[in-house]
Amino acid sequence: MMKKAVMLLILLITVSAYAQKKQNDFDLFRDKANSLAGKDAQFFKEHLSRQFDTRIGDLDNLFPKFNRNWGDLAIALELRRITHKPISDIADAFGQKKGWGNIARELGIKPGSPEFKRMKDFMDGYENNWKTEWDKKGKGSNDPHGKGHDKNKGHGKK
Repeated sequence: MMKKAVMLLILLITVSAYAQKKQNDFDLFRDKANSLAGKDAQFFKEHLSRQFDTRIGDLDNLFPKFNRNWGDLAIALELRRITHKPISDIADAFGQKKGWGNIARELGIKPGSPEFKRMKDFMDGYENNWKTEWDKKGKGSNDPHGKGHDKNKGHGKK
């Protein structure tokens, strides 16, 4: 009996740690997305519009439904793309404060499934994808005003 109780406790701790790790992945993604959006919200919206084939006006309408948080909106748009569920269903679940990991499970994304891998790839690859877009626009990763970085600055004739 004691052996079963210990095994059950280990299983519960493992599942809990896994759920916490997944929530942390969502939190990290959300924080980095918001950091980029904070540098230039219009550019960020344009990128989301292209990435998720969604009109900017629709993004503006959805933004308040996700606590005025661009990272949460990006997660919702990716969940919509993966699950083909209406964004209104995802917004309703988000409004119930369930957490993204729970929402993903409710939408049918099971750990280890192809959909789960796709969501993980999206969160893991966003930074390079968005940074590339940022750099293409000449904004540079640390320059919120779009001036970029002049490699030749200070090296010309006086």
